[in-house]
Amino acid sequence: MQILAIAALVIGLGISFFNWTTAFRSCPEKHVSPVPLLGGVLVTVGLLSFEVTQRFWWLGLIIDLGTFGLLVVLPFLAYQAWQHSDRNAAYKFTNTTDGRTANFTLFRNGDASIDISFDPPRAHGDRGDLAVRIGYSAKWSEAADGFDIFDYAGGRRIMIRLSSDDGYRVTETYPDGDDPTICALDGIIVAQEIGEQAT
Repeated sequence: MQILAIAALVIGLGISFFNWTTAFRSCPEKHVSPVPLLGGVLVTVGLLSFEVTQRFWWLGLIIDLGTFGLLVVLPFLAYQAWQHSDRNAAYKFTNTTDGRTANFTLFRNGDASIDISFDPPRAHGDRGDLAVRIGYSAKWSEAADGFDIFDYAGGRRIMIRLSSDDGYRVTETYPDGDDPTICALDGIIVAQEIGEQAT
């Protein structure tokens, strides 16, 4: 049992050392990510295995950059996930046409997400890659008879306006020279799933 504890300590400290060196070696041209949890968990298990070091078990959580960084970022990630959950959606619109589903979610904090999924997958880009799902992050604001979505995909803008066609009509504008290909959303009619109807 002690051999396993020592091995856990040695391996955990080795991973922790690796994580700290990667932080100092990373640069804009070459980013190396630390290994999360593994080093910290192994050091913690090793410290808990010896009576002398049991009261210092928590050092494993802060000595390893991968584990410490995750513990620091976790509350922020949880907050972001909560902010961008359906529970905090002010409005949500959807359209399914010819195997493509487009969802527009407008969150209370002013953020928006555009999610386009394909079934079956479709060719996308110059290399012929198959796209299953494409997503964009954006901002949104209310307009007189609908909503504007902006700040996404290099300057595209979407206007969702109340239409007489039993829903909302989407108008999308593109920067000069931009070819939206399979992501084109201009002209579709979306149904509202969440939120009050625009007036």
